[in-house]
Amino acid sequence: MKPAALCAMLAMTTWLTVFAFAARAAEWHVAPEGKPDGDGTRARPWDLVTALRHPPAVQPGDVIWLHGGTYWGEKRETFTSWLVGMPKKPIIVRQFPGERATISPTLTIDSPPGGAPPGHVWFWGFEVFNPDTKEYERTDHSRWPCVWLRACRGVKLINLVIHGGGQGIGAWQDAHDLEICGCIIYHNGWTGSNQGHGIYTQNKEGTEVIRDNFIFHQLGTGYGIHAYGSAKAFVNNFVFEGNVAFCNQGNNILIGGGSPSERIVVRQNFAYAGNGVRIGYTAHNRDAVVEDNYFASHCRVNNWDEFTFRRNIIVAAAPIALDVKMLPRLPRYEWDDNTYYCTRASATPFTLVGADRSASLSFAQWREQTGFDAGSTFIATRPQGTKVFVRPHPYEQGRANIIVFNWDNHDAVDVDLGAILAPGDAYEVRDVQNWFGKPVAAGVWRGGAIRIPMRLTEVELPVTRAEFKHTPPEFGAFVLLRTNR
Repeated sequence: MKPAALCAMLAMTTWLTVFAFAARAAEWHVAPEGKPDGDGTRARPWDLVTALRHPPAVQPGDVIWLHGGTYWGEKRETFTSWLVGMPKKPIIVRQFPGERATISPTLTIDSPPGGAPPGHVWFWGFEVFNPDTKEYERTDHSRWPCVWLRACRGVKLINLVIHGGGQGIGAWQDAHDLEICGCIIYHNGWTGSNQGHGIYTQNKEGTEVIRDNFIFHQLGTGYGIHAYGSAKAFVNNFVFEGNVAFCNQGNNILIGGGSPSERIVVRQNFAYAGNGVRIGYTAHNRDAVVEDNYFASHCRVNNWDEFTFRRNIIVAAAPIALDVKMLPRLPRYEWDDNTYYCTRASATPFTLVGADRSASLSFAQWREQTGFDAGSTFIATRPQGTKVFVRPHPYEQGRANIIVFNWDNHDAVDVDLGAILAPGDAYEVRDVQNWFGKPVAAGVWRGGAIRIPMRLTEVELPVTRAEFKHTPPEFGAFVLLRTNR
């Protein structure tokens, strides 16, 4: 399936589809005090290890509820899922409504010894937290991801809160047709490291979809989204859509590696601060589409035979660096209808690197030497005003991501919730940087806009020595939750 067709199909997915089969499913219960000899009822729940090993009673389409409390593992592979659903009847492992379920330290999805790869399981709404405070060496790989996907197919990670691991999510190329949606991923890696990333992923077969996640404040020089592989790995067939990556000291988003990447879609994503966005790494790549993104950080593009770059907004001191030194000539990319804001006075904020030269260019020189951006706009100052994005959740009615670029630094901004809520709906708005703190706004929606404060200071701190401050008032990232379900 072509990436554009896949995105159209994903946009049509609604909560009605999710619950059409869930309403007919059997429901099973798991609790921290559950027992291996339980029967999965609420009165006699299973322990988590037993539930994840696919008890014979569990059938495709069933729901396994995780009740509140912490599921402590004795070692990092204690909690490994062997569950197997079906493409149209996934097994759903979900946090029980109104409770907080935490898996610690890791959740692994992998094949059982001598068995077939598991798959078609949705893990939904709970927390995965690694409380390890050990100080590791800079390049030590012994600190594992919070969620580790290995041999599996058709797995979805939905609305998980993931923090404290060596990576947030590690998804290697034998995890096929994976989707990561709506997750909140932060404080992974370790102080001084260049290894810990929010999402570290590779892909070869099927299509991997990463959408509407918040990935921020990884430790050390960890990246936000790190879709990367060596010359022996693959970074192919990806759709990145609606993600919010900010304040990661590595790239907020990196896509590419040592082997050629192909069939990449980067659409409607957001970036702020951190170390920019990079599309392509050291390989000579094949094709990618980058469109309708809002990047308040620089963007670097490396060596693509076919490349589309359109309707993007870039806010940075040096908005674009294009590297085509592996190519015999500059291809005729579809590169237009973009808006560039230059946040620092510079006569030459664009960079073009070829096989025989490297040049810093003005916007006029950039257009003349590349043939790009004939219909684009260049503004030699930072933006003004307020830009608010509200993205409905694809699986959960009444939930939405809210992204605010508050360039005038107002104390609060108005956000219209008419596309998400109905009059009379109770709601709360949570700051992703202080997810388990108090809501920043709450009430009953009567129509019109609500006010969200922007001068926020409370943040959740990591378990290690690192400390973080809240982003300044010019940027905020929030989740709207309907609370009268």
